[in-house]
Amino acid sequence: MKLVALTGGMGSGKSTVAVIFDLLGVPVYNSDLAARKLMENDRSLKNKLIKKFGKQSFQLDGKLNTSFISQIVFNDTRELQWLNKTVHPFVAQDVSLWIKGQNSVYGLMETALLLESMAFIKFSKIIFVKSPIELRLQRINSRDHLPRVEIQKKLDSQANEPAVEKLSDYAIENNDITGLISQVLAIHHKLNEAFR
Repeated sequence: MKLVALTGGMGSGKSTVAVIFDLLGVPVYNSDLAARKLMENDRSLKNKLIKKFGKQSFQLDGKLNTSFISQIVFNDTRELQWLNKTVHPFVAQDVSLWIKGQNSVYGLMETALLLESMAFIKFSKIIFVKSPIELRLQRINSRDHLPRVEIQKKLDSQANEPAVEKLSDYAIENNDITGLISQVLAIHHKLNEAFR
């Protein structure tokens, strides 16, 4: 199965696009959910996080303490780089196992951190989801209920978006005006043609 990256910054609407592909029968691997699951369940990775950030990295029930980790990594680029470099190899191994269990022409890996992922994972094609910044800020705020300054820090950590867009094979405009379904259908058709 060919692996296609579905990428875009926070609030661009990647997950909405992923749902449409899923409805078309395309397998979707959500790298954020997978990374979180691996951090909580892979003993080796969990120990690395505790050693680096302390026992507060996890709640008493074993769940990742996302607010604690976010507070550290979104205020220090070196810590964010360490986290990405540490977690990505585990995700790469997990996605390769996931691919082996699929029976489809192509599958999507939904990821915000494309350039970091590309160091470990080979993608056949890249789809970039873009959206106006004000719309993204509104979406993130209504989803995460964070102050604008915190949202801006997270967006700043994804400042390589223009470089990612240049690398992309396809772009989807998610601006609440242009039809998403028609754009996804067109790309789905092109990918099926390219990979058959």
